[in-house]
Amino acid sequence: MPQPNLTFGPYAFDPGNRVLRRAGVELPLPPRVLGVLEVLLSRRGATVTRQELMSSVWKDAFVTDTSLAEAVSALRQVLGDDPQSPTYVQTLHRRGYRFVAPVVEASLDGVGSAVRTAPPQTGDPGSAPSIGGHLLPWTAAAICAVVAAAAIWQAASGRPAEEPAVSRFVIPLAPGSRLDPRAPALAMSSDGNTIAWSACDASGCRLFTRRIDRLEPEAVPGSDQASFPFFSPDGRSLGFFADGKLKRVSLGGAAPTVLADAPDPRGAVWTRQRRIVFTSSATAGLFEIPEDGGEPTQATVPRVRDGEVAHAWPALTPTGDVLLFTILTSPTGTRGYLAAQAVNALRTGDARRTLTPGGTVPGAATTDTVVFSRGNELLAAWFDRQQLTIADRAPVVVATVSPAAATAHFAVSASGALIIGGNSEASAPELSWMTGTHTERVAAFDRPLNTAALSADGKRLAGTDETDGTRADIWIADLSRGVTIRATHGGQNASPVWSGGTLFYAARDGGPYDIWRKDADSPARAVRIHASSTHSFPVAATPDGSALAFLRRDEATRSDLWLLPLDGRPPAPLVQTPFEEGAAAFSPDGAFIAYQSSEAGRWDVYVQRRADGKRAVISRSAATRPAWAADGSAVYYQSGTDVLRATVDGRDFRIGSPEVVTTIGGADFLGLDARGRLLVKRLPAQPDHVVLTLHWIRDLRDVLGPRGGLVPR
Repeated sequence: MPQPNLTFGPYAFDPGNRVLRRAGVELPLPPRVLGVLEVLLSRRGATVTRQELMSSVWKDAFVTDTSLAEAVSALRQVLGDDPQSPTYVQTLHRRGYRFVAPVVEASLDGVGSAVRTAPPQTGDPGSAPSIGGHLLPWTAAAICAVVAAAAIWQAASGRPAEEPAVSRFVIPLAPGSRLDPRAPALAMSSDGNTIAWSACDASGCRLFTRRIDRLEPEAVPGSDQASFPFFSPDGRSLGFFADGKLKRVSLGGAAPTVLADAPDPRGAVWTRQRRIVFTSSATAGLFEIPEDGGEPTQATVPRVRDGEVAHAWPALTPTGDVLLFTILTSPTGTRGYLAAQAVNALRTGDARRTLTPGGTVPGAATTDTVVFSRGNELLAAWFDRQQLTIADRAPVVVATVSPAAATAHFAVSASGALIIGGNSEASAPELSWMTGTHTERVAAFDRPLNTAALSADGKRLAGTDETDGTRADIWIADLSRGVTIRATHGGQNASPVWSGGTLFYAARDGGPYDIWRKDADSPARAVRIHASSTHSFPVAATPDGSALAFLRRDEATRSDLWLLPLDGRPPAPLVQTPFEEGAAAFSPDGAFIAYQSSEAGRWDVYVQRRADGKRAVISRSAATRPAWAADGSAVYYQSGTDVLRATVDGRDFRIGSPEVVTTIGGADFLGLDARGRLLVKRLPAQPDHVVLTLHWIRDLRDVLGPRGGLVPR
């Protein structure tokens, strides 16, 4: 005997043919999603545990809760169901799911019988049914017909619902790929109809776009190694960074065009004035350029006297007249303040206001709210774009994002939508020694250390603990025992460098960063050895402790390498070019220095002889993190997912061809010890899917509550 259709709301499910219809139109659903619906309908009104659902739908296949959650999310998307206020599928925390809508069994002859999801009323089982019992099936069927007709009329007329339901669904990435660790890797067009992301796999990173009304993403041609995507105001073009350049590409299929150099970017935004505001390095302010290219002009200038190192992560309010960005107060780009400035006041520095400490990557889905990340949390607050202030009470946490990156993967659109990165698995940073293909885990310690520096003997690691968004201390980790010792106490500290048992680092307490020296094995107080009117960040020390190389910012020549003799003589330029210089390392005899520079429009590694300034480039592709072999015969460096080695003949100053030493994948190269072992820091697993929330602004306003007082900060 054929099974009757099960109707609920405007939907009808045919169990025999496993087909879901709405107003007679079949709704395509994946088999697993149909299976979840079938099980929930068969046990409507009852709680179905996650394990029961997975056992029934996936049979003997091994799956995790994530697969079930994605199937339920897809089902809700088709049904237009709001998980916060469910009409059909209710989530029971830590228990499972329940189908809560009334269901009517409709036989083939059209006569249906109501199936109640609530427990039946007690009474005489032999009593006659009431008139309500006779009319209920017909009433339910009539209501379904009216709802279906209304839905069809609304779709045909193009009129949106007055209050569309909040809906969430998961967008998986391509198998084997994850979001780019150079977060944020997500972008969304202002109308919320198209999303873009940078994803990486074993072959590298590239951009993808997907319209939300389509099932499959499209790779963006010419976007190899691209990062930090951002949309044009009309959503027809995409900007991004690759090969040390700022680029743009039309989503209609044209090849990307280069707009400007940007060796070390931190995001960009496209204004309605047909200009792009972007970052080019981690030690500068924001720059502005016409959307078709041209000479960049300085848009904002960091106030060194106030401890500002750089400006990053520009974003616009929906009205386009207020620029939000982050004031970075550390060279790592993980600490700072959220700021706002009128777009028409760029280049003048007028009317800039600090909104809140400890925030990075701002965004605005509406004219009166601002959202931003802090660690692995997404926060929000009411915002007054006229006064450039936020609510006087603390910002509210509205979501938890993936903790895999120091900067969160998220984006908002003017349509009120939100996308965040999500992980199907959790992982933590991991240190390992690598020798060829052999890997040896380092004893774990309970403190995440950023900008870590390896001592020459390979026994200790110094780095900053930046758990507080506005403060950071330097800690020293014993790699063999897994214990840490605090080296600084209070303030903001950064850029540790070893020379034997001596630790050099930068510190500030209200003004620019100065250079300090401390005996790592003694409780004696640190001593300041260099101060100036601009920031100074140590990057390398000679093995004999006679001199220190440090980075110093100059508006004319950008970030340069200077040499500080430790015998009392004044510092002098060591490598000074019109380009950015970065990480550096002295050879074991102190006669050479290897460093990274943006002279070619990307980071490359160079070697320079100190005696006469003669230099040579040793990398053939984008490269960072130079380190010397213990005998001074070669320089090691990182290029993408590989660590390479180039020999250096000091007598004739000959450089050998680089060769790959090992592939480290999603890890950072930190240095090597006297035995030639490479120390790498394996990064946490990046998000493998994206969660899209439509009409998220309704949730946001509910969480923020009544608009509070707004005062300057």
